[in-house]
Amino acid sequence: MQPARSGRRLTDLADLTDLLASVAEQQRLGRSQRDEADYWASQIQPALDIDDAQTIAWLLLDIAGHPLVPDRLGQRARAWATALEHLGPRADRDAEGGRAWTW
Repeated sequence: MQPARSGRRLTDLADLTDLLASVAEQQRLGRSQRDEADYWASQIQPALDIDDAQTIAWLLLDIAGHPLVPDRLGQRARAWATALEHLGPRADRDAEGGRAWTW
């Protein structure tokens, strides 16, 4: 059972990274939003700092509400923002005592 769960986590990581990379390619968005998405796409990892996850959620909510973002991309952004915000309170303590969202 564990390998399937682990595989699902890797799929989730890949999906979030892909979403952020897609946002970074949206020429209709401002340069700062594209740059932020590009940066966060490179930072996705199995143990994501809870503050970083919240920052990504806020970015995705901004993207989802942008009038020039294609509907499908906006829906994915909204779904991921919701997931990141709801999973945040369940974050685990990492080895340094900080909070990390683990996949």
